[in-house]
Amino acid sequence: MECDINECAKAGATGVVVGALTPGGDIDEPKLNRLVQCAAQHSLHVTFHRAFDHTKDPMAALRVLISSGGVKRILTSGQRATAEEGVGVIQQLVGESQGRIQIMAGGGVTPENAATIITRSGVAHIHASARSLGTQPEPIHSNPLCPFRATTLPPEGVVMQTDAEKVSAILIATHAATESL
Repeated sequence: MECDINECAKAGATGVVVGALTPGGDIDEPKLNRLVQCAAQHSLHVTFHRAFDHTKDPMAALRVLISSGGVKRILTSGQRATAEEGVGVIQQLVGESQGRIQIMAGGGVTPENAATIITRSGVAHIHASARSLGTQPEPIHSNPLCPFRATTLPPEGVVMQTDAEKVSAILIATHAATESL
């Protein structure tokens, strides 16, 4: 993973997203420290991704990430399938973090629920893919016996793409919510 961080820095990235857990569901501190140190050598911001949602004790994991000194933010759905479902845990994380680390709610964020997630959890940051189904601009040869994609993804010829209208709707929905924080 350190090689990936070095390549991100060479490519001009300003930050990286990492995750490192032990088989027991704790933050893998030695690995995390190596990744944070590597990122720091390039002045890259570090976000801990949704591996956080698989820790056995989110408050203990939060304390470890804060004490690492190099993780700037945590992306989390509050240990649930979506941030809306996990809003209670996200709220606890925001309170416990006391501004020492950013808590970013992500997972199933939509124009319909973004403002609710912000107001109920107290987060100042959200992450949304804001995608919708679209068609591939040019048809490609496809072998139906050997698809390029897993069966849980959209069928061949359909691509996931960022939907500008959804992004705009999320921004509108969250603007008022963030002003009240």
